[in-house]
Amino acid sequence: MSLNFITGSIQAKLIAVLLVMFGTLAATIGMNFQTIGSLESSTPMVNQAGAQRMRAYKAATRQMTTTGPMPQPARRLGLH
Repeated sequence: MSLNFITGSIQAKLIAVLLVMFGTLAATIGMNFQTIGSLESSTPMVNQAGAQRMRAYKAATRQMTTTGPMPQPARRLGLH
């Protein structure tokens, strides 16, 4: 940078700061759109994982209701 920028007018300094801020804002918005675009492709996998988790929960719930209470050692360990 030249010495003229340091001793220049306040208007020039304000414009420079605003340009840097606008550039940072534009870069941030661009990165956000890029991230959102890349997440769109993983949506089916997330839905599939959620469905699998729900199936496992339902299977565990059915198992617990059909087998009755837990055996005594499991109760002592706090697994009930």
